[in-house]
Amino acid sequence: MQTIQATAAPGRAMTGKLYDLTGTTLLASIAGSEVVSSLYSFNFSGFLGTYRFFVIDDLTTISAASYLVDLTETSGVFIAADPPLKSHVSEAVWTTILSTLSATGNAAEKLIKAANGATGGGAIQFPIIVQDENCVPIAGVKCWISTDSAGSNIVTGVLITDDFGLVTFLLDVGTYYLWRDSSVKQFPNPTTIQVT
Repeated sequence: MQTIQATAAPGRAMTGKLYDLTGTTLLASIAGSEVVSSLYSFNFSGFLGTYRFFVIDDLTTISAASYLVDLTETSGVFIAADPPLKSHVSEAVWTTILSTLSATGNAAEKLIKAANGATGGGAIQFPIIVQDENCVPIAGVKCWISTDSAGSNIVTGVLITDDFGLVTFLLDVGTYYLWRDSSVKQFPNPTTIQVT
């Protein structure tokens, strides 16, 4: 058995989808289990090589994360790594278009809405700087916003902090919840933010 481990938003039902390296041919799909907060395991067998690996949020049918994974042996634990490619939401849209050229129900609408609103649909630019305990900015942190502390109503796509630890969302006045995910630092999730 090959176990792929990947990070995504905590406390969700997630499905792992293994694609060829171009991300156009679906090879396998399996439900994941959350090992610890934000770390999911997906069990596959019979694959060797480098693959695109998508973690799909079962509630929204939108890609929660996108990775590259090198399966070098027929058994073991393999860590999915962030690729230096398009945004996660854009990849989900691209994969859906290439693999199905259509979508059932309102899945296509959700994907397009998420891709268009990756920064949010509000009128106020709200910058967030992610730092460590010594006030040093942390680059590469995945950030997203929800309107509830359970994270079930996500109102932005996933943005990744730049070299200065900065992401900027477009939000309306109100109370929101910031979610952060990083392979280098554990963050308390969620953190309440107030937009005025």
